[in-house]
Amino acid sequence: MKTEHTDAQAARRRALNILRVDSSGRGTGSTTRRLADHLIAAIRRVNGGMASVVRRDVAAGVPFVDESWI
Repeated sequence: MKTEHTDAQAARRRALNILRVDSSGRGTGSTTRRLADHLIAAIRRVNGGMASVVRRDVAAGVPFVDESWI
């Protein structure tokens, strides 16, 4: 018989697919990028490292908005 606790443990062990969308023109100085880094690291820790991340950077397609412009 399964309990809520064992169901939660099993859910944590499933491989996760994470879509990360960055949009800040600030590359290294971006607070939201740093926050996303920490969040993904925490998810991987809790999930036993079983998480794949697909990254999309919408700011990379806007050549005139970059860290120096901001």
